[in-house]
Amino acid sequence: MEGTSGRKRVNETSLGNSCFHIPELPIQLRIANILGSIDDKIEVNRKKIEKLEAIAKLIYEHWFVQFDFPNEEGKPYKSSGGEMVYDKTLKRDIPKGWKVKSLSELISLTRGVIYSSTDEESSDGIDVVEIYRGNNICNGHIIEDENRVFIPRKKVSPAQYLDDFSIFITMSSC
Repeated sequence: MEGTSGRKRVNETSLGNSCFHIPELPIQLRIANILGSIDDKIEVNRKKIEKLEAIAKLIYEHWFVQFDFPNEEGKPYKSSGGEMVYDKTLKRDIPKGWKVKSLSELISLTRGVIYSSTDEESSDGIDVVEIYRGNNICNGHIIEDENRVFIPRKKVSPAQYLDDFSIFITMSSC
């Protein structure tokens, strides 16, 4: 019989004939105590993260919506008389010297490499390039080496190489 997860159920006879080592009660209690401590630390960290996110939102609001970022003297820009000018695009005052630009005026976007499984080669191939895919990037910053893909260098344009200032954006996950 199939469960809702799509996996078959454990055979009850096999399970009934299986032997499991269950630690003595004092060891179970020590394990439970350690796991409880870890759960407590996770909860404390979750609360710290919530507070830090709230602080970040307040700073963003204060600096980039109300324009009270620190001026050269460390005082709030707008509240301390920082010069403001009206911007027609935003239909509001912004700090003098600021400009409204579209993201495409500031960065260049390059789509990823298009390849098929028939293009893949071994890592020891001559003149191959390692391809970073969404499933190689975990937790926002960890690059996993498992399941790497190597393709011929000729399939990759120079614009598709990552450099020190590249930002890699993916919709996939590990």
